Amino acid sequence: MFLLGLVSTFVILSLPARENSIDKQTRLITESIANYRQSAIISGQVIGLRFEGDGYQVMSWLDGGWRPRSGKATLFDGLTVTANSDISENQPVIANWPQIVFDPTGVAVDQTLIVTGGEADFEVLITATGEVSVDAL
Repeated sequence: MFLLGLVSTFVILSLPARENSIDKQTRLITESIANYRQSAIISGQVIGLRFEGDGYQVMSWLDGGWRPRSGKATLFDGLTVTANSDISENQPVIANWPQIVFDPTGVAVDQTLIVTGGEADFEVLITATGEVSVDAL
């Protein structure tokens, strides 16, 4: 009986922690951003992501302006994403301009996204080289 209890404890401790909804959504957002960077490189197009309200819009720079690439992706209920860019005070903020922009070489402007939800908060970092990472807050 002792041996059965010991084995059961080992099995339970060996199981991976369950991913909650904000963990999952943050991982999906991070993977999507990295995939859109690769898409910009492969397609040779400038691709942007604009976060607003309950989701985000993927856009392409075509004919001198930003055009939607697909329908708006919706975030999980209760989840918000806010963008904090390192744009200097001398640069005007252009209406409807994406917060994240990847050029055809994969380069981006440094950007921090704050993902907030009921269970935890995360920081998604996009570097000038286009690398995407996530940290818990």
